[in-house]
Amino acid sequence: MYEDKARILEALCETLKLTRYGSDIEKITYLMDKNSEEWAIVTWKGGYPKKICISGDSGTAIITDVMNHLFE
Repeated sequence: MYEDKARILEALCETLKLTRYGSDIEKITYLMDKNSEEWAIVTWKGGYPKKICISGDSGTAIITDVMNHLFE
């Protein structure tokens, strides 16, 4: 099954915005760089970004990685 990583991140972002902790998140975007590394870029209101590696992750692993990095 094909998993659309960008859509998964968009849906996770909308869910997190409903929480107290995530209310300051502006967006979470998917990026594949020139080396084919995959990243979730979490941007908070005010412009502060956090880059999280999601290369090779399944959909559920993306959610787990993003959550683990946001709450560390």
